Amino acid sequence: MTNSVWINPVLLLPSILLLALFSPRGVSSQQQQQPGNVLVSEADQAAAIDAVQQLITDNNAPGSPIRNPLAKLVRLSFHDCLGSCDGCLNLDNLDNLGLEPAYNEINDLYDSNFRATGISRADFIALAGVVAVREASLQACLMPGGGGGGQMPPPPPATTEPCTEPVLEIRYGRKDCATSPNTTRVVEFPNPHSDLDHVMEVFRDGMGMTERQVVALMGAHSLGSGTPDNSGFLGPWAPPASSLDNGFYMQLVNLNNRWGQETLMFPESPVHPDPRFQWNTADANITARMPGRMMLNTDMSLFKHMQPNANGRETVAACRDDFRQCNSSRTASIVLEYANDNELWQQDFAVAYQILVQNGYEDDQLVLAGEEPTNGTNTDGTDRPTSGATPGLSHGGYLQIATITLPLLLLAIH
Repeated sequence: MTNSVWINPVLLLPSILLLALFSPRGVSSQQQQQPGNVLVSEADQAAAIDAVQQLITDNNAPGSPIRNPLAKLVRLSFHDCLGSCDGCLNLDNLDNLGLEPAYNEINDLYDSNFRATGISRADFIALAGVVAVREASLQACLMPGGGGGGQMPPPPPATTEPCTEPVLEIRYGRKDCATSPNTTRVVEFPNPHSDLDHVMEVFRDGMGMTERQVVALMGAHSLGSGTPDNSGFLGPWAPPASSLDNGFYMQLVNLNNRWGQETLMFPESPVHPDPRFQWNTADANITARMPGRMMLNTDMSLFKHMQPNANGRETVAACRDDFRQCNSSRTASIVLEYANDNELWQQDFAVAYQILVQNGYEDDQLVLAGEEPTNGTNTDGTDRPTSGATPGLSHGGYLQIATITLPLLLLAIH
């Protein structure tokens, strides 16, 4: 009689199930590209950069939704990352006044085109900030004399000196908050009426920056201007307000500006009817709302020793009337360095801004476009698998499965 082999299907079933559950299988790009454990393609990054550049171009025209889009996008990246970069903004917070048009357009652009790419909303806001920094630096480069002259840039000449800009990386892996893009969380922003110690407390103690990096980051005030309905202040720091270079420091140290602190009153303002204090150049006429240039206490404190009272008014009268009578602050020498060397400032600003837009994340939690996620922990707190391994299973796991399934297979075949 011919010998036959009979396979018991009941005993074979556990082996089949174990192998089916844990056998290596491919992970699609959509599965990989999730906030907290992302792999963003270089093509998706290029598309995102192009889209943000187009948004900037579209909003440079008069009457556009975003006034001064370069300044707004840089400011937006800062406001999203204070506390932690999480793709959430509390638009009811008075410190966020003026950002709603830019935030709405960035969110619409993200939701329509990039939500499924693996770029989180927080990543997209940081990317927009980097693009705006690059564009604003280029505008300053094309303008003779840099950003401290107070003149609008002329058309670019036929030939220019090679332009430099802060060298910044665009990295991915930030995790959006559960209610993104909105939140009710209240974040404490720097008090513009305060002094140097307060500035350092926010950035040095809150983000781990050195004092030099804090001074470098403040140079972003070359961009933008104050308006009564938003900040309660009036005027630009270093016009033109759409270029980014060391013009902020050049204005701050310029003795001819004869900075003096003045009181601003905008009783008709629905958000800032209380007195505000800012430093104005000698040619300013606040009553006529012709501000010239302005500095906040927190700006002036980088160069001069401030002693403001609780409301922000400088208590030393001679200093208040003419900043040349103020004592120097402990960071004044850094300000002078930056005022005299734009490339040095750009290098230091790049380091500080990179810290800002990565606030809340370790280096191994964020990756460049085209990079696989690194080993370690995801930004949502879960374990990150070794590159190339099947999620949830190690080599030891395969050995355990083999140990279990082999006896079952032998029992099943008899």
